[in-house]
Amino acid sequence: MLLKKQRLDLSEEFVNKASNNIAEIFLSHVDLSKIKFAHVYIPETKLKEVNTWPIINYIRQRYPKIKVAYAPFDRAAGSINNVWLTTDKKLKEFVPKGFQFELILVPCLGFDSLGYRIGYGSGFYDKFLAGQSSALIVGLCYEFGHIDNLTHEKHDIPIKFIVTEKRIYKSDNLCNSYA
Repeated sequence: MLLKKQRLDLSEEFVNKASNNIAEIFLSHVDLSKIKFAHVYIPETKLKEVNTWPIINYIRQRYPKIKVAYAPFDRAAGSINNVWLTTDKKLKEFVPKGFQFELILVPCLGFDSLGYRIGYGSGFYDKFLAGQSSALIVGLCYEFGHIDNLTHEKHDIPIKFIVTEKRIYKSDNLCNSYA
């Protein structure tokens, strides 16, 4: 797929700069003061996903009462099994199944103007998001991932906000809300 190749061809410098821009845009537009529980994906550096560590570190420094969870990558599990992010990497405290988060950051390889995202095709996030009806769900993606007319299936969950290094796309056909 072209998007996978484009992303794998990105330089480390571009990934770092774009990730920092995405973090700045996200943090300047989302009120974290009312959030108690967040799910933030840990980036797969070999896949050159948007780096979420600037956001995680900001939350830990400015909003230490927010509990942050992540899902260790485990394709064999067949679903997302969240773990609370702690400073002790040896201790894993699993989040109960069905736990409701207030904020969820998801990785995107690409997205369309209706808010449908492309991940890596396993549907883990769609299954997880289907049970998170009250959460603010935000996709993080590089600008080149915005494409028209994605093919999507019934189980695909559209995302209301997608942040790129250039702008925020908002649902209601993801009209450009930040220039």
